[in-house]
Order: sequence, then C-alpha cells, then structure tokens
Amino acid sequence: MKTPKELHIRWMIQPDLRQVVAIERAGFDRPWTEPDFRTCLAERSRIAMVAEGRTGIVGFFLYELQAAQLELLNFAVAPAHRRTGVRRLMADKMVFKAA
Repeated sequence: MKTPKELHIRWMIQPDLRQVVAIERAGFDRPWTEPDFRTCLAERSRIAMVAEGRTGIVGFFLYELQAAQLELLNFAVAPAHRRTGVRRLMADKMVFKAA
C-alpha cells in the first residue's frame, strides 16, 4: 500500500507523548512508560521523531547518535496504520538521517 500523501515525519514535541505512549502500549507486551520516554529523551544524543497524519500521530521512532552510526532505541506504528507504508516512510527518514 502507498503511504498517505498527508503523512509527514517531524520532531517529537512534549504534547506528542500521550499519543506516543498509547501507540507503545498497543504494540508491546512490556511497553515503555511516559517516564521511560522522558528519561530516554533527556540525553542530548537521543532524537525522537513522529509520523503524523490528519488524525494525529500514527508512528514514532527514537534513535541515538553515535560516533559513526545511529542506534535505533524504539520504533512503533499504531495498529490501525500498519501495512500502509508508515514503517517504510519512517525507516527511510532514519536512513537519510544516518547518511
């Protein structure tokens, strides 16, 4: 399937955490909590981005910048938006950031 044209990737901001935590809970047996996200993002080398569409945030990823590489820390797509190309769009953005 094609990714919806209105979907875009942007930096995660504080108000996004509620939707991000909901996506995390829907996708994992042992999900990160809001304090887990806050602790992770307190490190200057860690970056978080969200995939946002007309209905809100549909996915997110967090990574850490290292000397010559990027380490993926967390990555999830909301269940209702899986198999729509969201994962591919986010992965492509991450590859672009690593280059």
